[in-house]
Amino acid sequence: MNNNKTDENIIKISNYDDDTKNINEEGLKNIIQSHPPKNMEHPLIGIMKEFGGCNGMAHTSNVAHNCDLIWNNFPHRTDQEVAVHKALYKMNQRIAKEKGPEFTFLYWPLPVAECLNQQRVELDFLVAINGFFFGLEVDGDSHCNKSHFSEEERLKFVKLNGIEVFRVKPNEQNPLWAEDWLISVFKVIKRKRGFL
Repeated sequence: MNNNKTDENIIKISNYDDDTKNINEEGLKNIIQSHPPKNMEHPLIGIMKEFGGCNGMAHTSNVAHNCDLIWNNFPHRTDQEVAVHKALYKMNQRIAKEKGPEFTFLYWPLPVAECLNQQRVELDFLVAINGFFFGLEVDGDSHCNKSHFSEEERLKFVKLNGIEVFRVKPNEQNPLWAEDWLISVFKVIKRKRGFL
């Protein structure tokens, strides 16, 4: 590599101290994330500037923004996630109409959190009702190659921090599967928490 190049995107190991010698690719990635070279932009920043937000960006190899499934200006990876998003929206509208807007809930599609050692974790949805937070995971197309144990390990820090996670395997035979599942989840929360 010619050290006289001025291209801002070239990463030079010589820019870092002696402790960075003999590091692997993951180590270099961690160093660059914590001490980025001046004027260097992560490739995902361009996507965030165009679409907004960091939802769906927990894993750079499977960015939701690349899946062309946008609903209500939020990216999704699967049609099943879109179905749950629509069901959440519909349920919130129904609650507002029947009980009033003060009884509605908040929800975040594909929120990204940072855990220990810069580990990122993403839920399909995070929902808040009266100060109670819970996660929703849709075990659809994007979960086909994942084991139960790897999914539990991925969500370990979420659960350790008191966020209960509800999972669903979509039933494509029932066009209202997402609405039916959400109604059952909200019934469980009502029974456990006494509100809704």
